[in-house]
Amino acid sequence: MSNVLTCINFPPARFPALRGSVDITANHLDITRALMMVGYPSHRAAVARVGRWRARMLHALAHGYLDASLRTTPYFRNLEQSERAATCFLLGQALTLWFAQEHMHLDRLIHVDGCGAHWKLTGKGAVGKSGAGPLKPGGRPDFLGIGLGEHHVFETKGRTRRVYGKLMATALAQASMLATINGRPPDTRVAACFVFRADGVEGQVQDPPAAPDALDLTFDEAAALRKAYAFFLHPGFRKVATLDVPGFLTTDLGDGIRFGIDEALYQKLADGPGGAEKGEGIEPILATLAERRAFYRQRRTEDTSVGNDGTLLQDPATPRRRRRRLF
Repeated sequence: MSNVLTCINFPPARFPALRGSVDITANHLDITRALMMVGYPSHRAAVARVGRWRARMLHALAHGYLDASLRTTPYFRNLEQSERAATCFLLGQALTLWFAQEHMHLDRLIHVDGCGAHWKLTGKGAVGKSGAGPLKPGGRPDFLGIGLGEHHVFETKGRTRRVYGKLMATALAQASMLATINGRPPDTRVAACFVFRADGVEGQVQDPPAAPDALDLTFDEAAALRKAYAFFLHPGFRKVATLDVPGFLTTDLGDGIRFGIDEALYQKLADGPGGAEKGEGIEPILATLAERRAFYRQRRTEDTSVGNDGTLLQDPATPRRRRRRLF
């Protein structure tokens, strides 16, 4: 089967729809927006570290290596093996974010390495989840999923072959590593594997029982959220952002591609969250995202992708606007 994601062991009371399989319905813009939000701790960090061309590069990657039906193109299949592996890695992360937002109804994923994490090992060593491979010292999952009153762990893999047992076992091992997040067990520990082929995308996501002994993670949720939205919170963004897309503050990334954020959410972010030093949590931000989720869905069109995190990516078919400086 192509463009199908098999879901295994998700708690039925929390995710009744994640039984059996779901269709992968992401389009090019969904994938591009997701690539921009998961490749680094923030899009602004990516701009600072690897250059302003990154946004256009990711846009070209999604369109050039996957066709409209998410089948790999001849350009992809002619890549050298190591470059194919890197491309699958990025696309796998993007589809993990898409799945988390579309089917688990989470707001965003935060890089574990970018959240100022503090680790403590419980017991003498971590014990893997059912089906997990050997746990490697120092192993960490990729992402934390955040929603209102909940935390999730994600490890993602992308390949060009089918989801073999060894690949899933490796992902399960890394997803096993977290026993608690800020003092409580994660709601799920998700191993997500995707394969990209000429006949489409195939994937598996698993959430088996938790390991009895693993790592405890504590981190400042407000600081992690500020980092995740750092691109928009930079003073330079507000100076150049416009309301050309009603309801969203956006800037032109080049060639008329606009990247932006829900104006109402931006106002909440600009006022906070204050973090531990102000005694403020992230609940007002997450509540705003939950309240405006229907609005985000209404704004999705063929040329506009809007995520549960309030970010927007638009690539209109109308004549290209003159390029603006990013900021």
